[in-house]
Amino acid sequence: MRLPPALSYRKLYRAGLQLVLTLIASLFLLLNLYYFITGYGGDILHTATIVPLAMAILSLDRALKTTGRILHVVNLAFAFASLFVALYLRLNFYDLLLYRLVYTYFDLFIALLVMLVALWVIWGTYRVIFILIIILALYSVYGRYLPDPLFHPGVSWTRVLTGLTIEFEVGVFGPLAKLGATLLAAVLLITSIAYVFRVPESIIRVILYIVGRKRYLVPYAAVGSSALVAMSTGSAAANVAITGQFTIPLMMRSGFKPEFAASTEATASTASLITPPIMGVAAFLIAESLGVHYWEVVLRGFYMALIFYVVLSYSLLVIILAIMRSTPSRGVSDGGLVELSEIAGRPGLVDIARITLFIGLLLYLVYALGVLWWSVTRASYTGVMIFLPAFIILELLATKGAIRDRLGIVARLLYDYLVVYAREASNVIVLLACLGMIVGVFTLTGWVLRLFSILIGVGAESIVILLILAYAVGLVLGMGLPPTGTYVILSVLTLPALVQLGVDPWIAHFFAFYIATLGEVTPPVAPAVVVGSQIAKSDLIRTGSIAIRMLAPLFLFAFAIIQRNSFILNPAPRTEVLLDLLYLLVGLLSLSTVLFTSIISLKIPDIVLRSAILILSLTLTLGVITDNNVNAFISVILVMVILTTVYKLARRKPKP
Repeated sequence: MRLPPALSYRKLYRAGLQLVLTLIASLFLLLNLYYFITGYGGDILHTATIVPLAMAILSLDRALKTTGRILHVVNLAFAFASLFVALYLRLNFYDLLLYRLVYTYFDLFIALLVMLVALWVIWGTYRVIFILIIILALYSVYGRYLPDPLFHPGVSWTRVLTGLTIEFEVGVFGPLAKLGATLLAAVLLITSIAYVFRVPESIIRVILYIVGRKRYLVPYAAVGSSALVAMSTGSAAANVAITGQFTIPLMMRSGFKPEFAASTEATASTASLITPPIMGVAAFLIAESLGVHYWEVVLRGFYMALIFYVVLSYSLLVIILAIMRSTPSRGVSDGGLVELSEIAGRPGLVDIARITLFIGLLLYLVYALGVLWWSVTRASYTGVMIFLPAFIILELLATKGAIRDRLGIVARLLYDYLVVYAREASNVIVLLACLGMIVGVFTLTGWVLRLFSILIGVGAESIVILLILAYAVGLVLGMGLPPTGTYVILSVLTLPALVQLGVDPWIAHFFAFYIATLGEVTPPVAPAVVVGSQIAKSDLIRTGSIAIRMLAPLFLFAFAIIQRNSFILNPAPRTEVLLDLLYLLVGLLSLSTVLFTSIISLKIPDIVLRSAILILSLTLTLGVITDNNVNAFISVILVMVILTTVYKLARRKPKP
């Protein structure tokens, strides 16, 4: 049957757009590889080229996905405008640097195009950032009409436009965008392999096969799979979307309520933001800010991830034991492997081989970064050159059929890798470029200096008040911004004052970094909770409240590292580090105990006993007492409470 001409033209048109997207993605990849290997032109020229290309990729991708004609045309127009900007900046880069602050009208037109495209792209992903940029831009021009402490003389619209774009010092092409276009674009060469070759799915199958047949272990499938998948995503929401489609239905079939299933996956995935090697992008920002090798940040991240996963796992244990004694004992143990195969499929040799290659890739990165001390870019592109062919060979061996069919599969995998890399890297680069605009406005107005003096005055009265203020600001920002955005703004607004008042820069940055991670489960946005709730079809408010309750002990972790900070100041294994880890774990685990279960059956004595344990837990966690003998004595008491509570819960028979 012959297709109608209109339908044929429509298909031909979409195929043409897809071809254009493929060509731009190919150029994006080749330019990145060329820069990573040669360093040609320097990071500023590379950023000035890559950022507009990233905007073009995202705009064109949306044009292909948009059904409305007007939005399709607008996205298409912005995509080609971005390509023109990339070409213009590449060809006129040195002239723009040489004649800085003496711009032609056409230069100003290019600056306006850059600003409009950046705002359009960020509007489609993070509207809070869009609103912040607009408000701060208006403030930078009209700040002279505001009272103190917000008053400033004001700058012109032309100064705002050029200062945030074609001056290349701050804003769209500033340090944050450079970081995205260089280090992060290099790391995403590695993580894209995991996506394209379905490593997360293989991890989930194996984890579910190991722990998924026992009801009380099913939630730990979410924790285990999220921990491993986190090494390739660094995004809580992405983690929930990947692992949650398997773990959440399995938990619900095991008798757990949808709200519990969704919140468990969301909280487990939140740990992806502090799990090396990606650490939700913030690890690279910290390394750049402190001027240290990325691996030094990763070493400290291992300790933080360890504490997070241990405390979360224990909290889940207490909650699961309480649930199991109050609900009928049913679950996947009856269905066995049939139930697992319905959800994720049985693991095979190909799954084992994929995971083995992925672990080999991670070990290679550890060796290249931690032993050879290579740069991130060198470790990344050499890793791709070694392991991308290995993954392709594995898929060829695993595929049955003629040589032509196998070559077709290889071509499809390479195409998927190209598109996935271009899309993921573009998202990160544009996000950081727009965050650079926010930082740029603060710099242009000079308001940061005024805020700095105010915070110094607050900290001079009490450093504790300043820490609480920074914590509150971080939680409020996290309600609407992605963790990277929250960390960036905190690092600009509050970290300089903390460092000036004597807080070690390492501690100050990890303090802000950890607060930023909590935004993934902090309402009203809470992207990890939203994705989990959609999969489970659960009530969003109840799911969010359960997730916050699960992480309640870990909300204190940010304050704990101010005192228990030896593993951040110097992560080398030694007595002081081990003691701080021990005290933190015992204190946080005992907090989980008093928050999630009763100690004794009598109500009034139980309240008194739990209050006493709460005080001891806070004392140990926050390092109120510095005497090691006293801390050891408190630890022994709390460990006995923890073991006794778990034993009592495990001994109680579940409801028949």
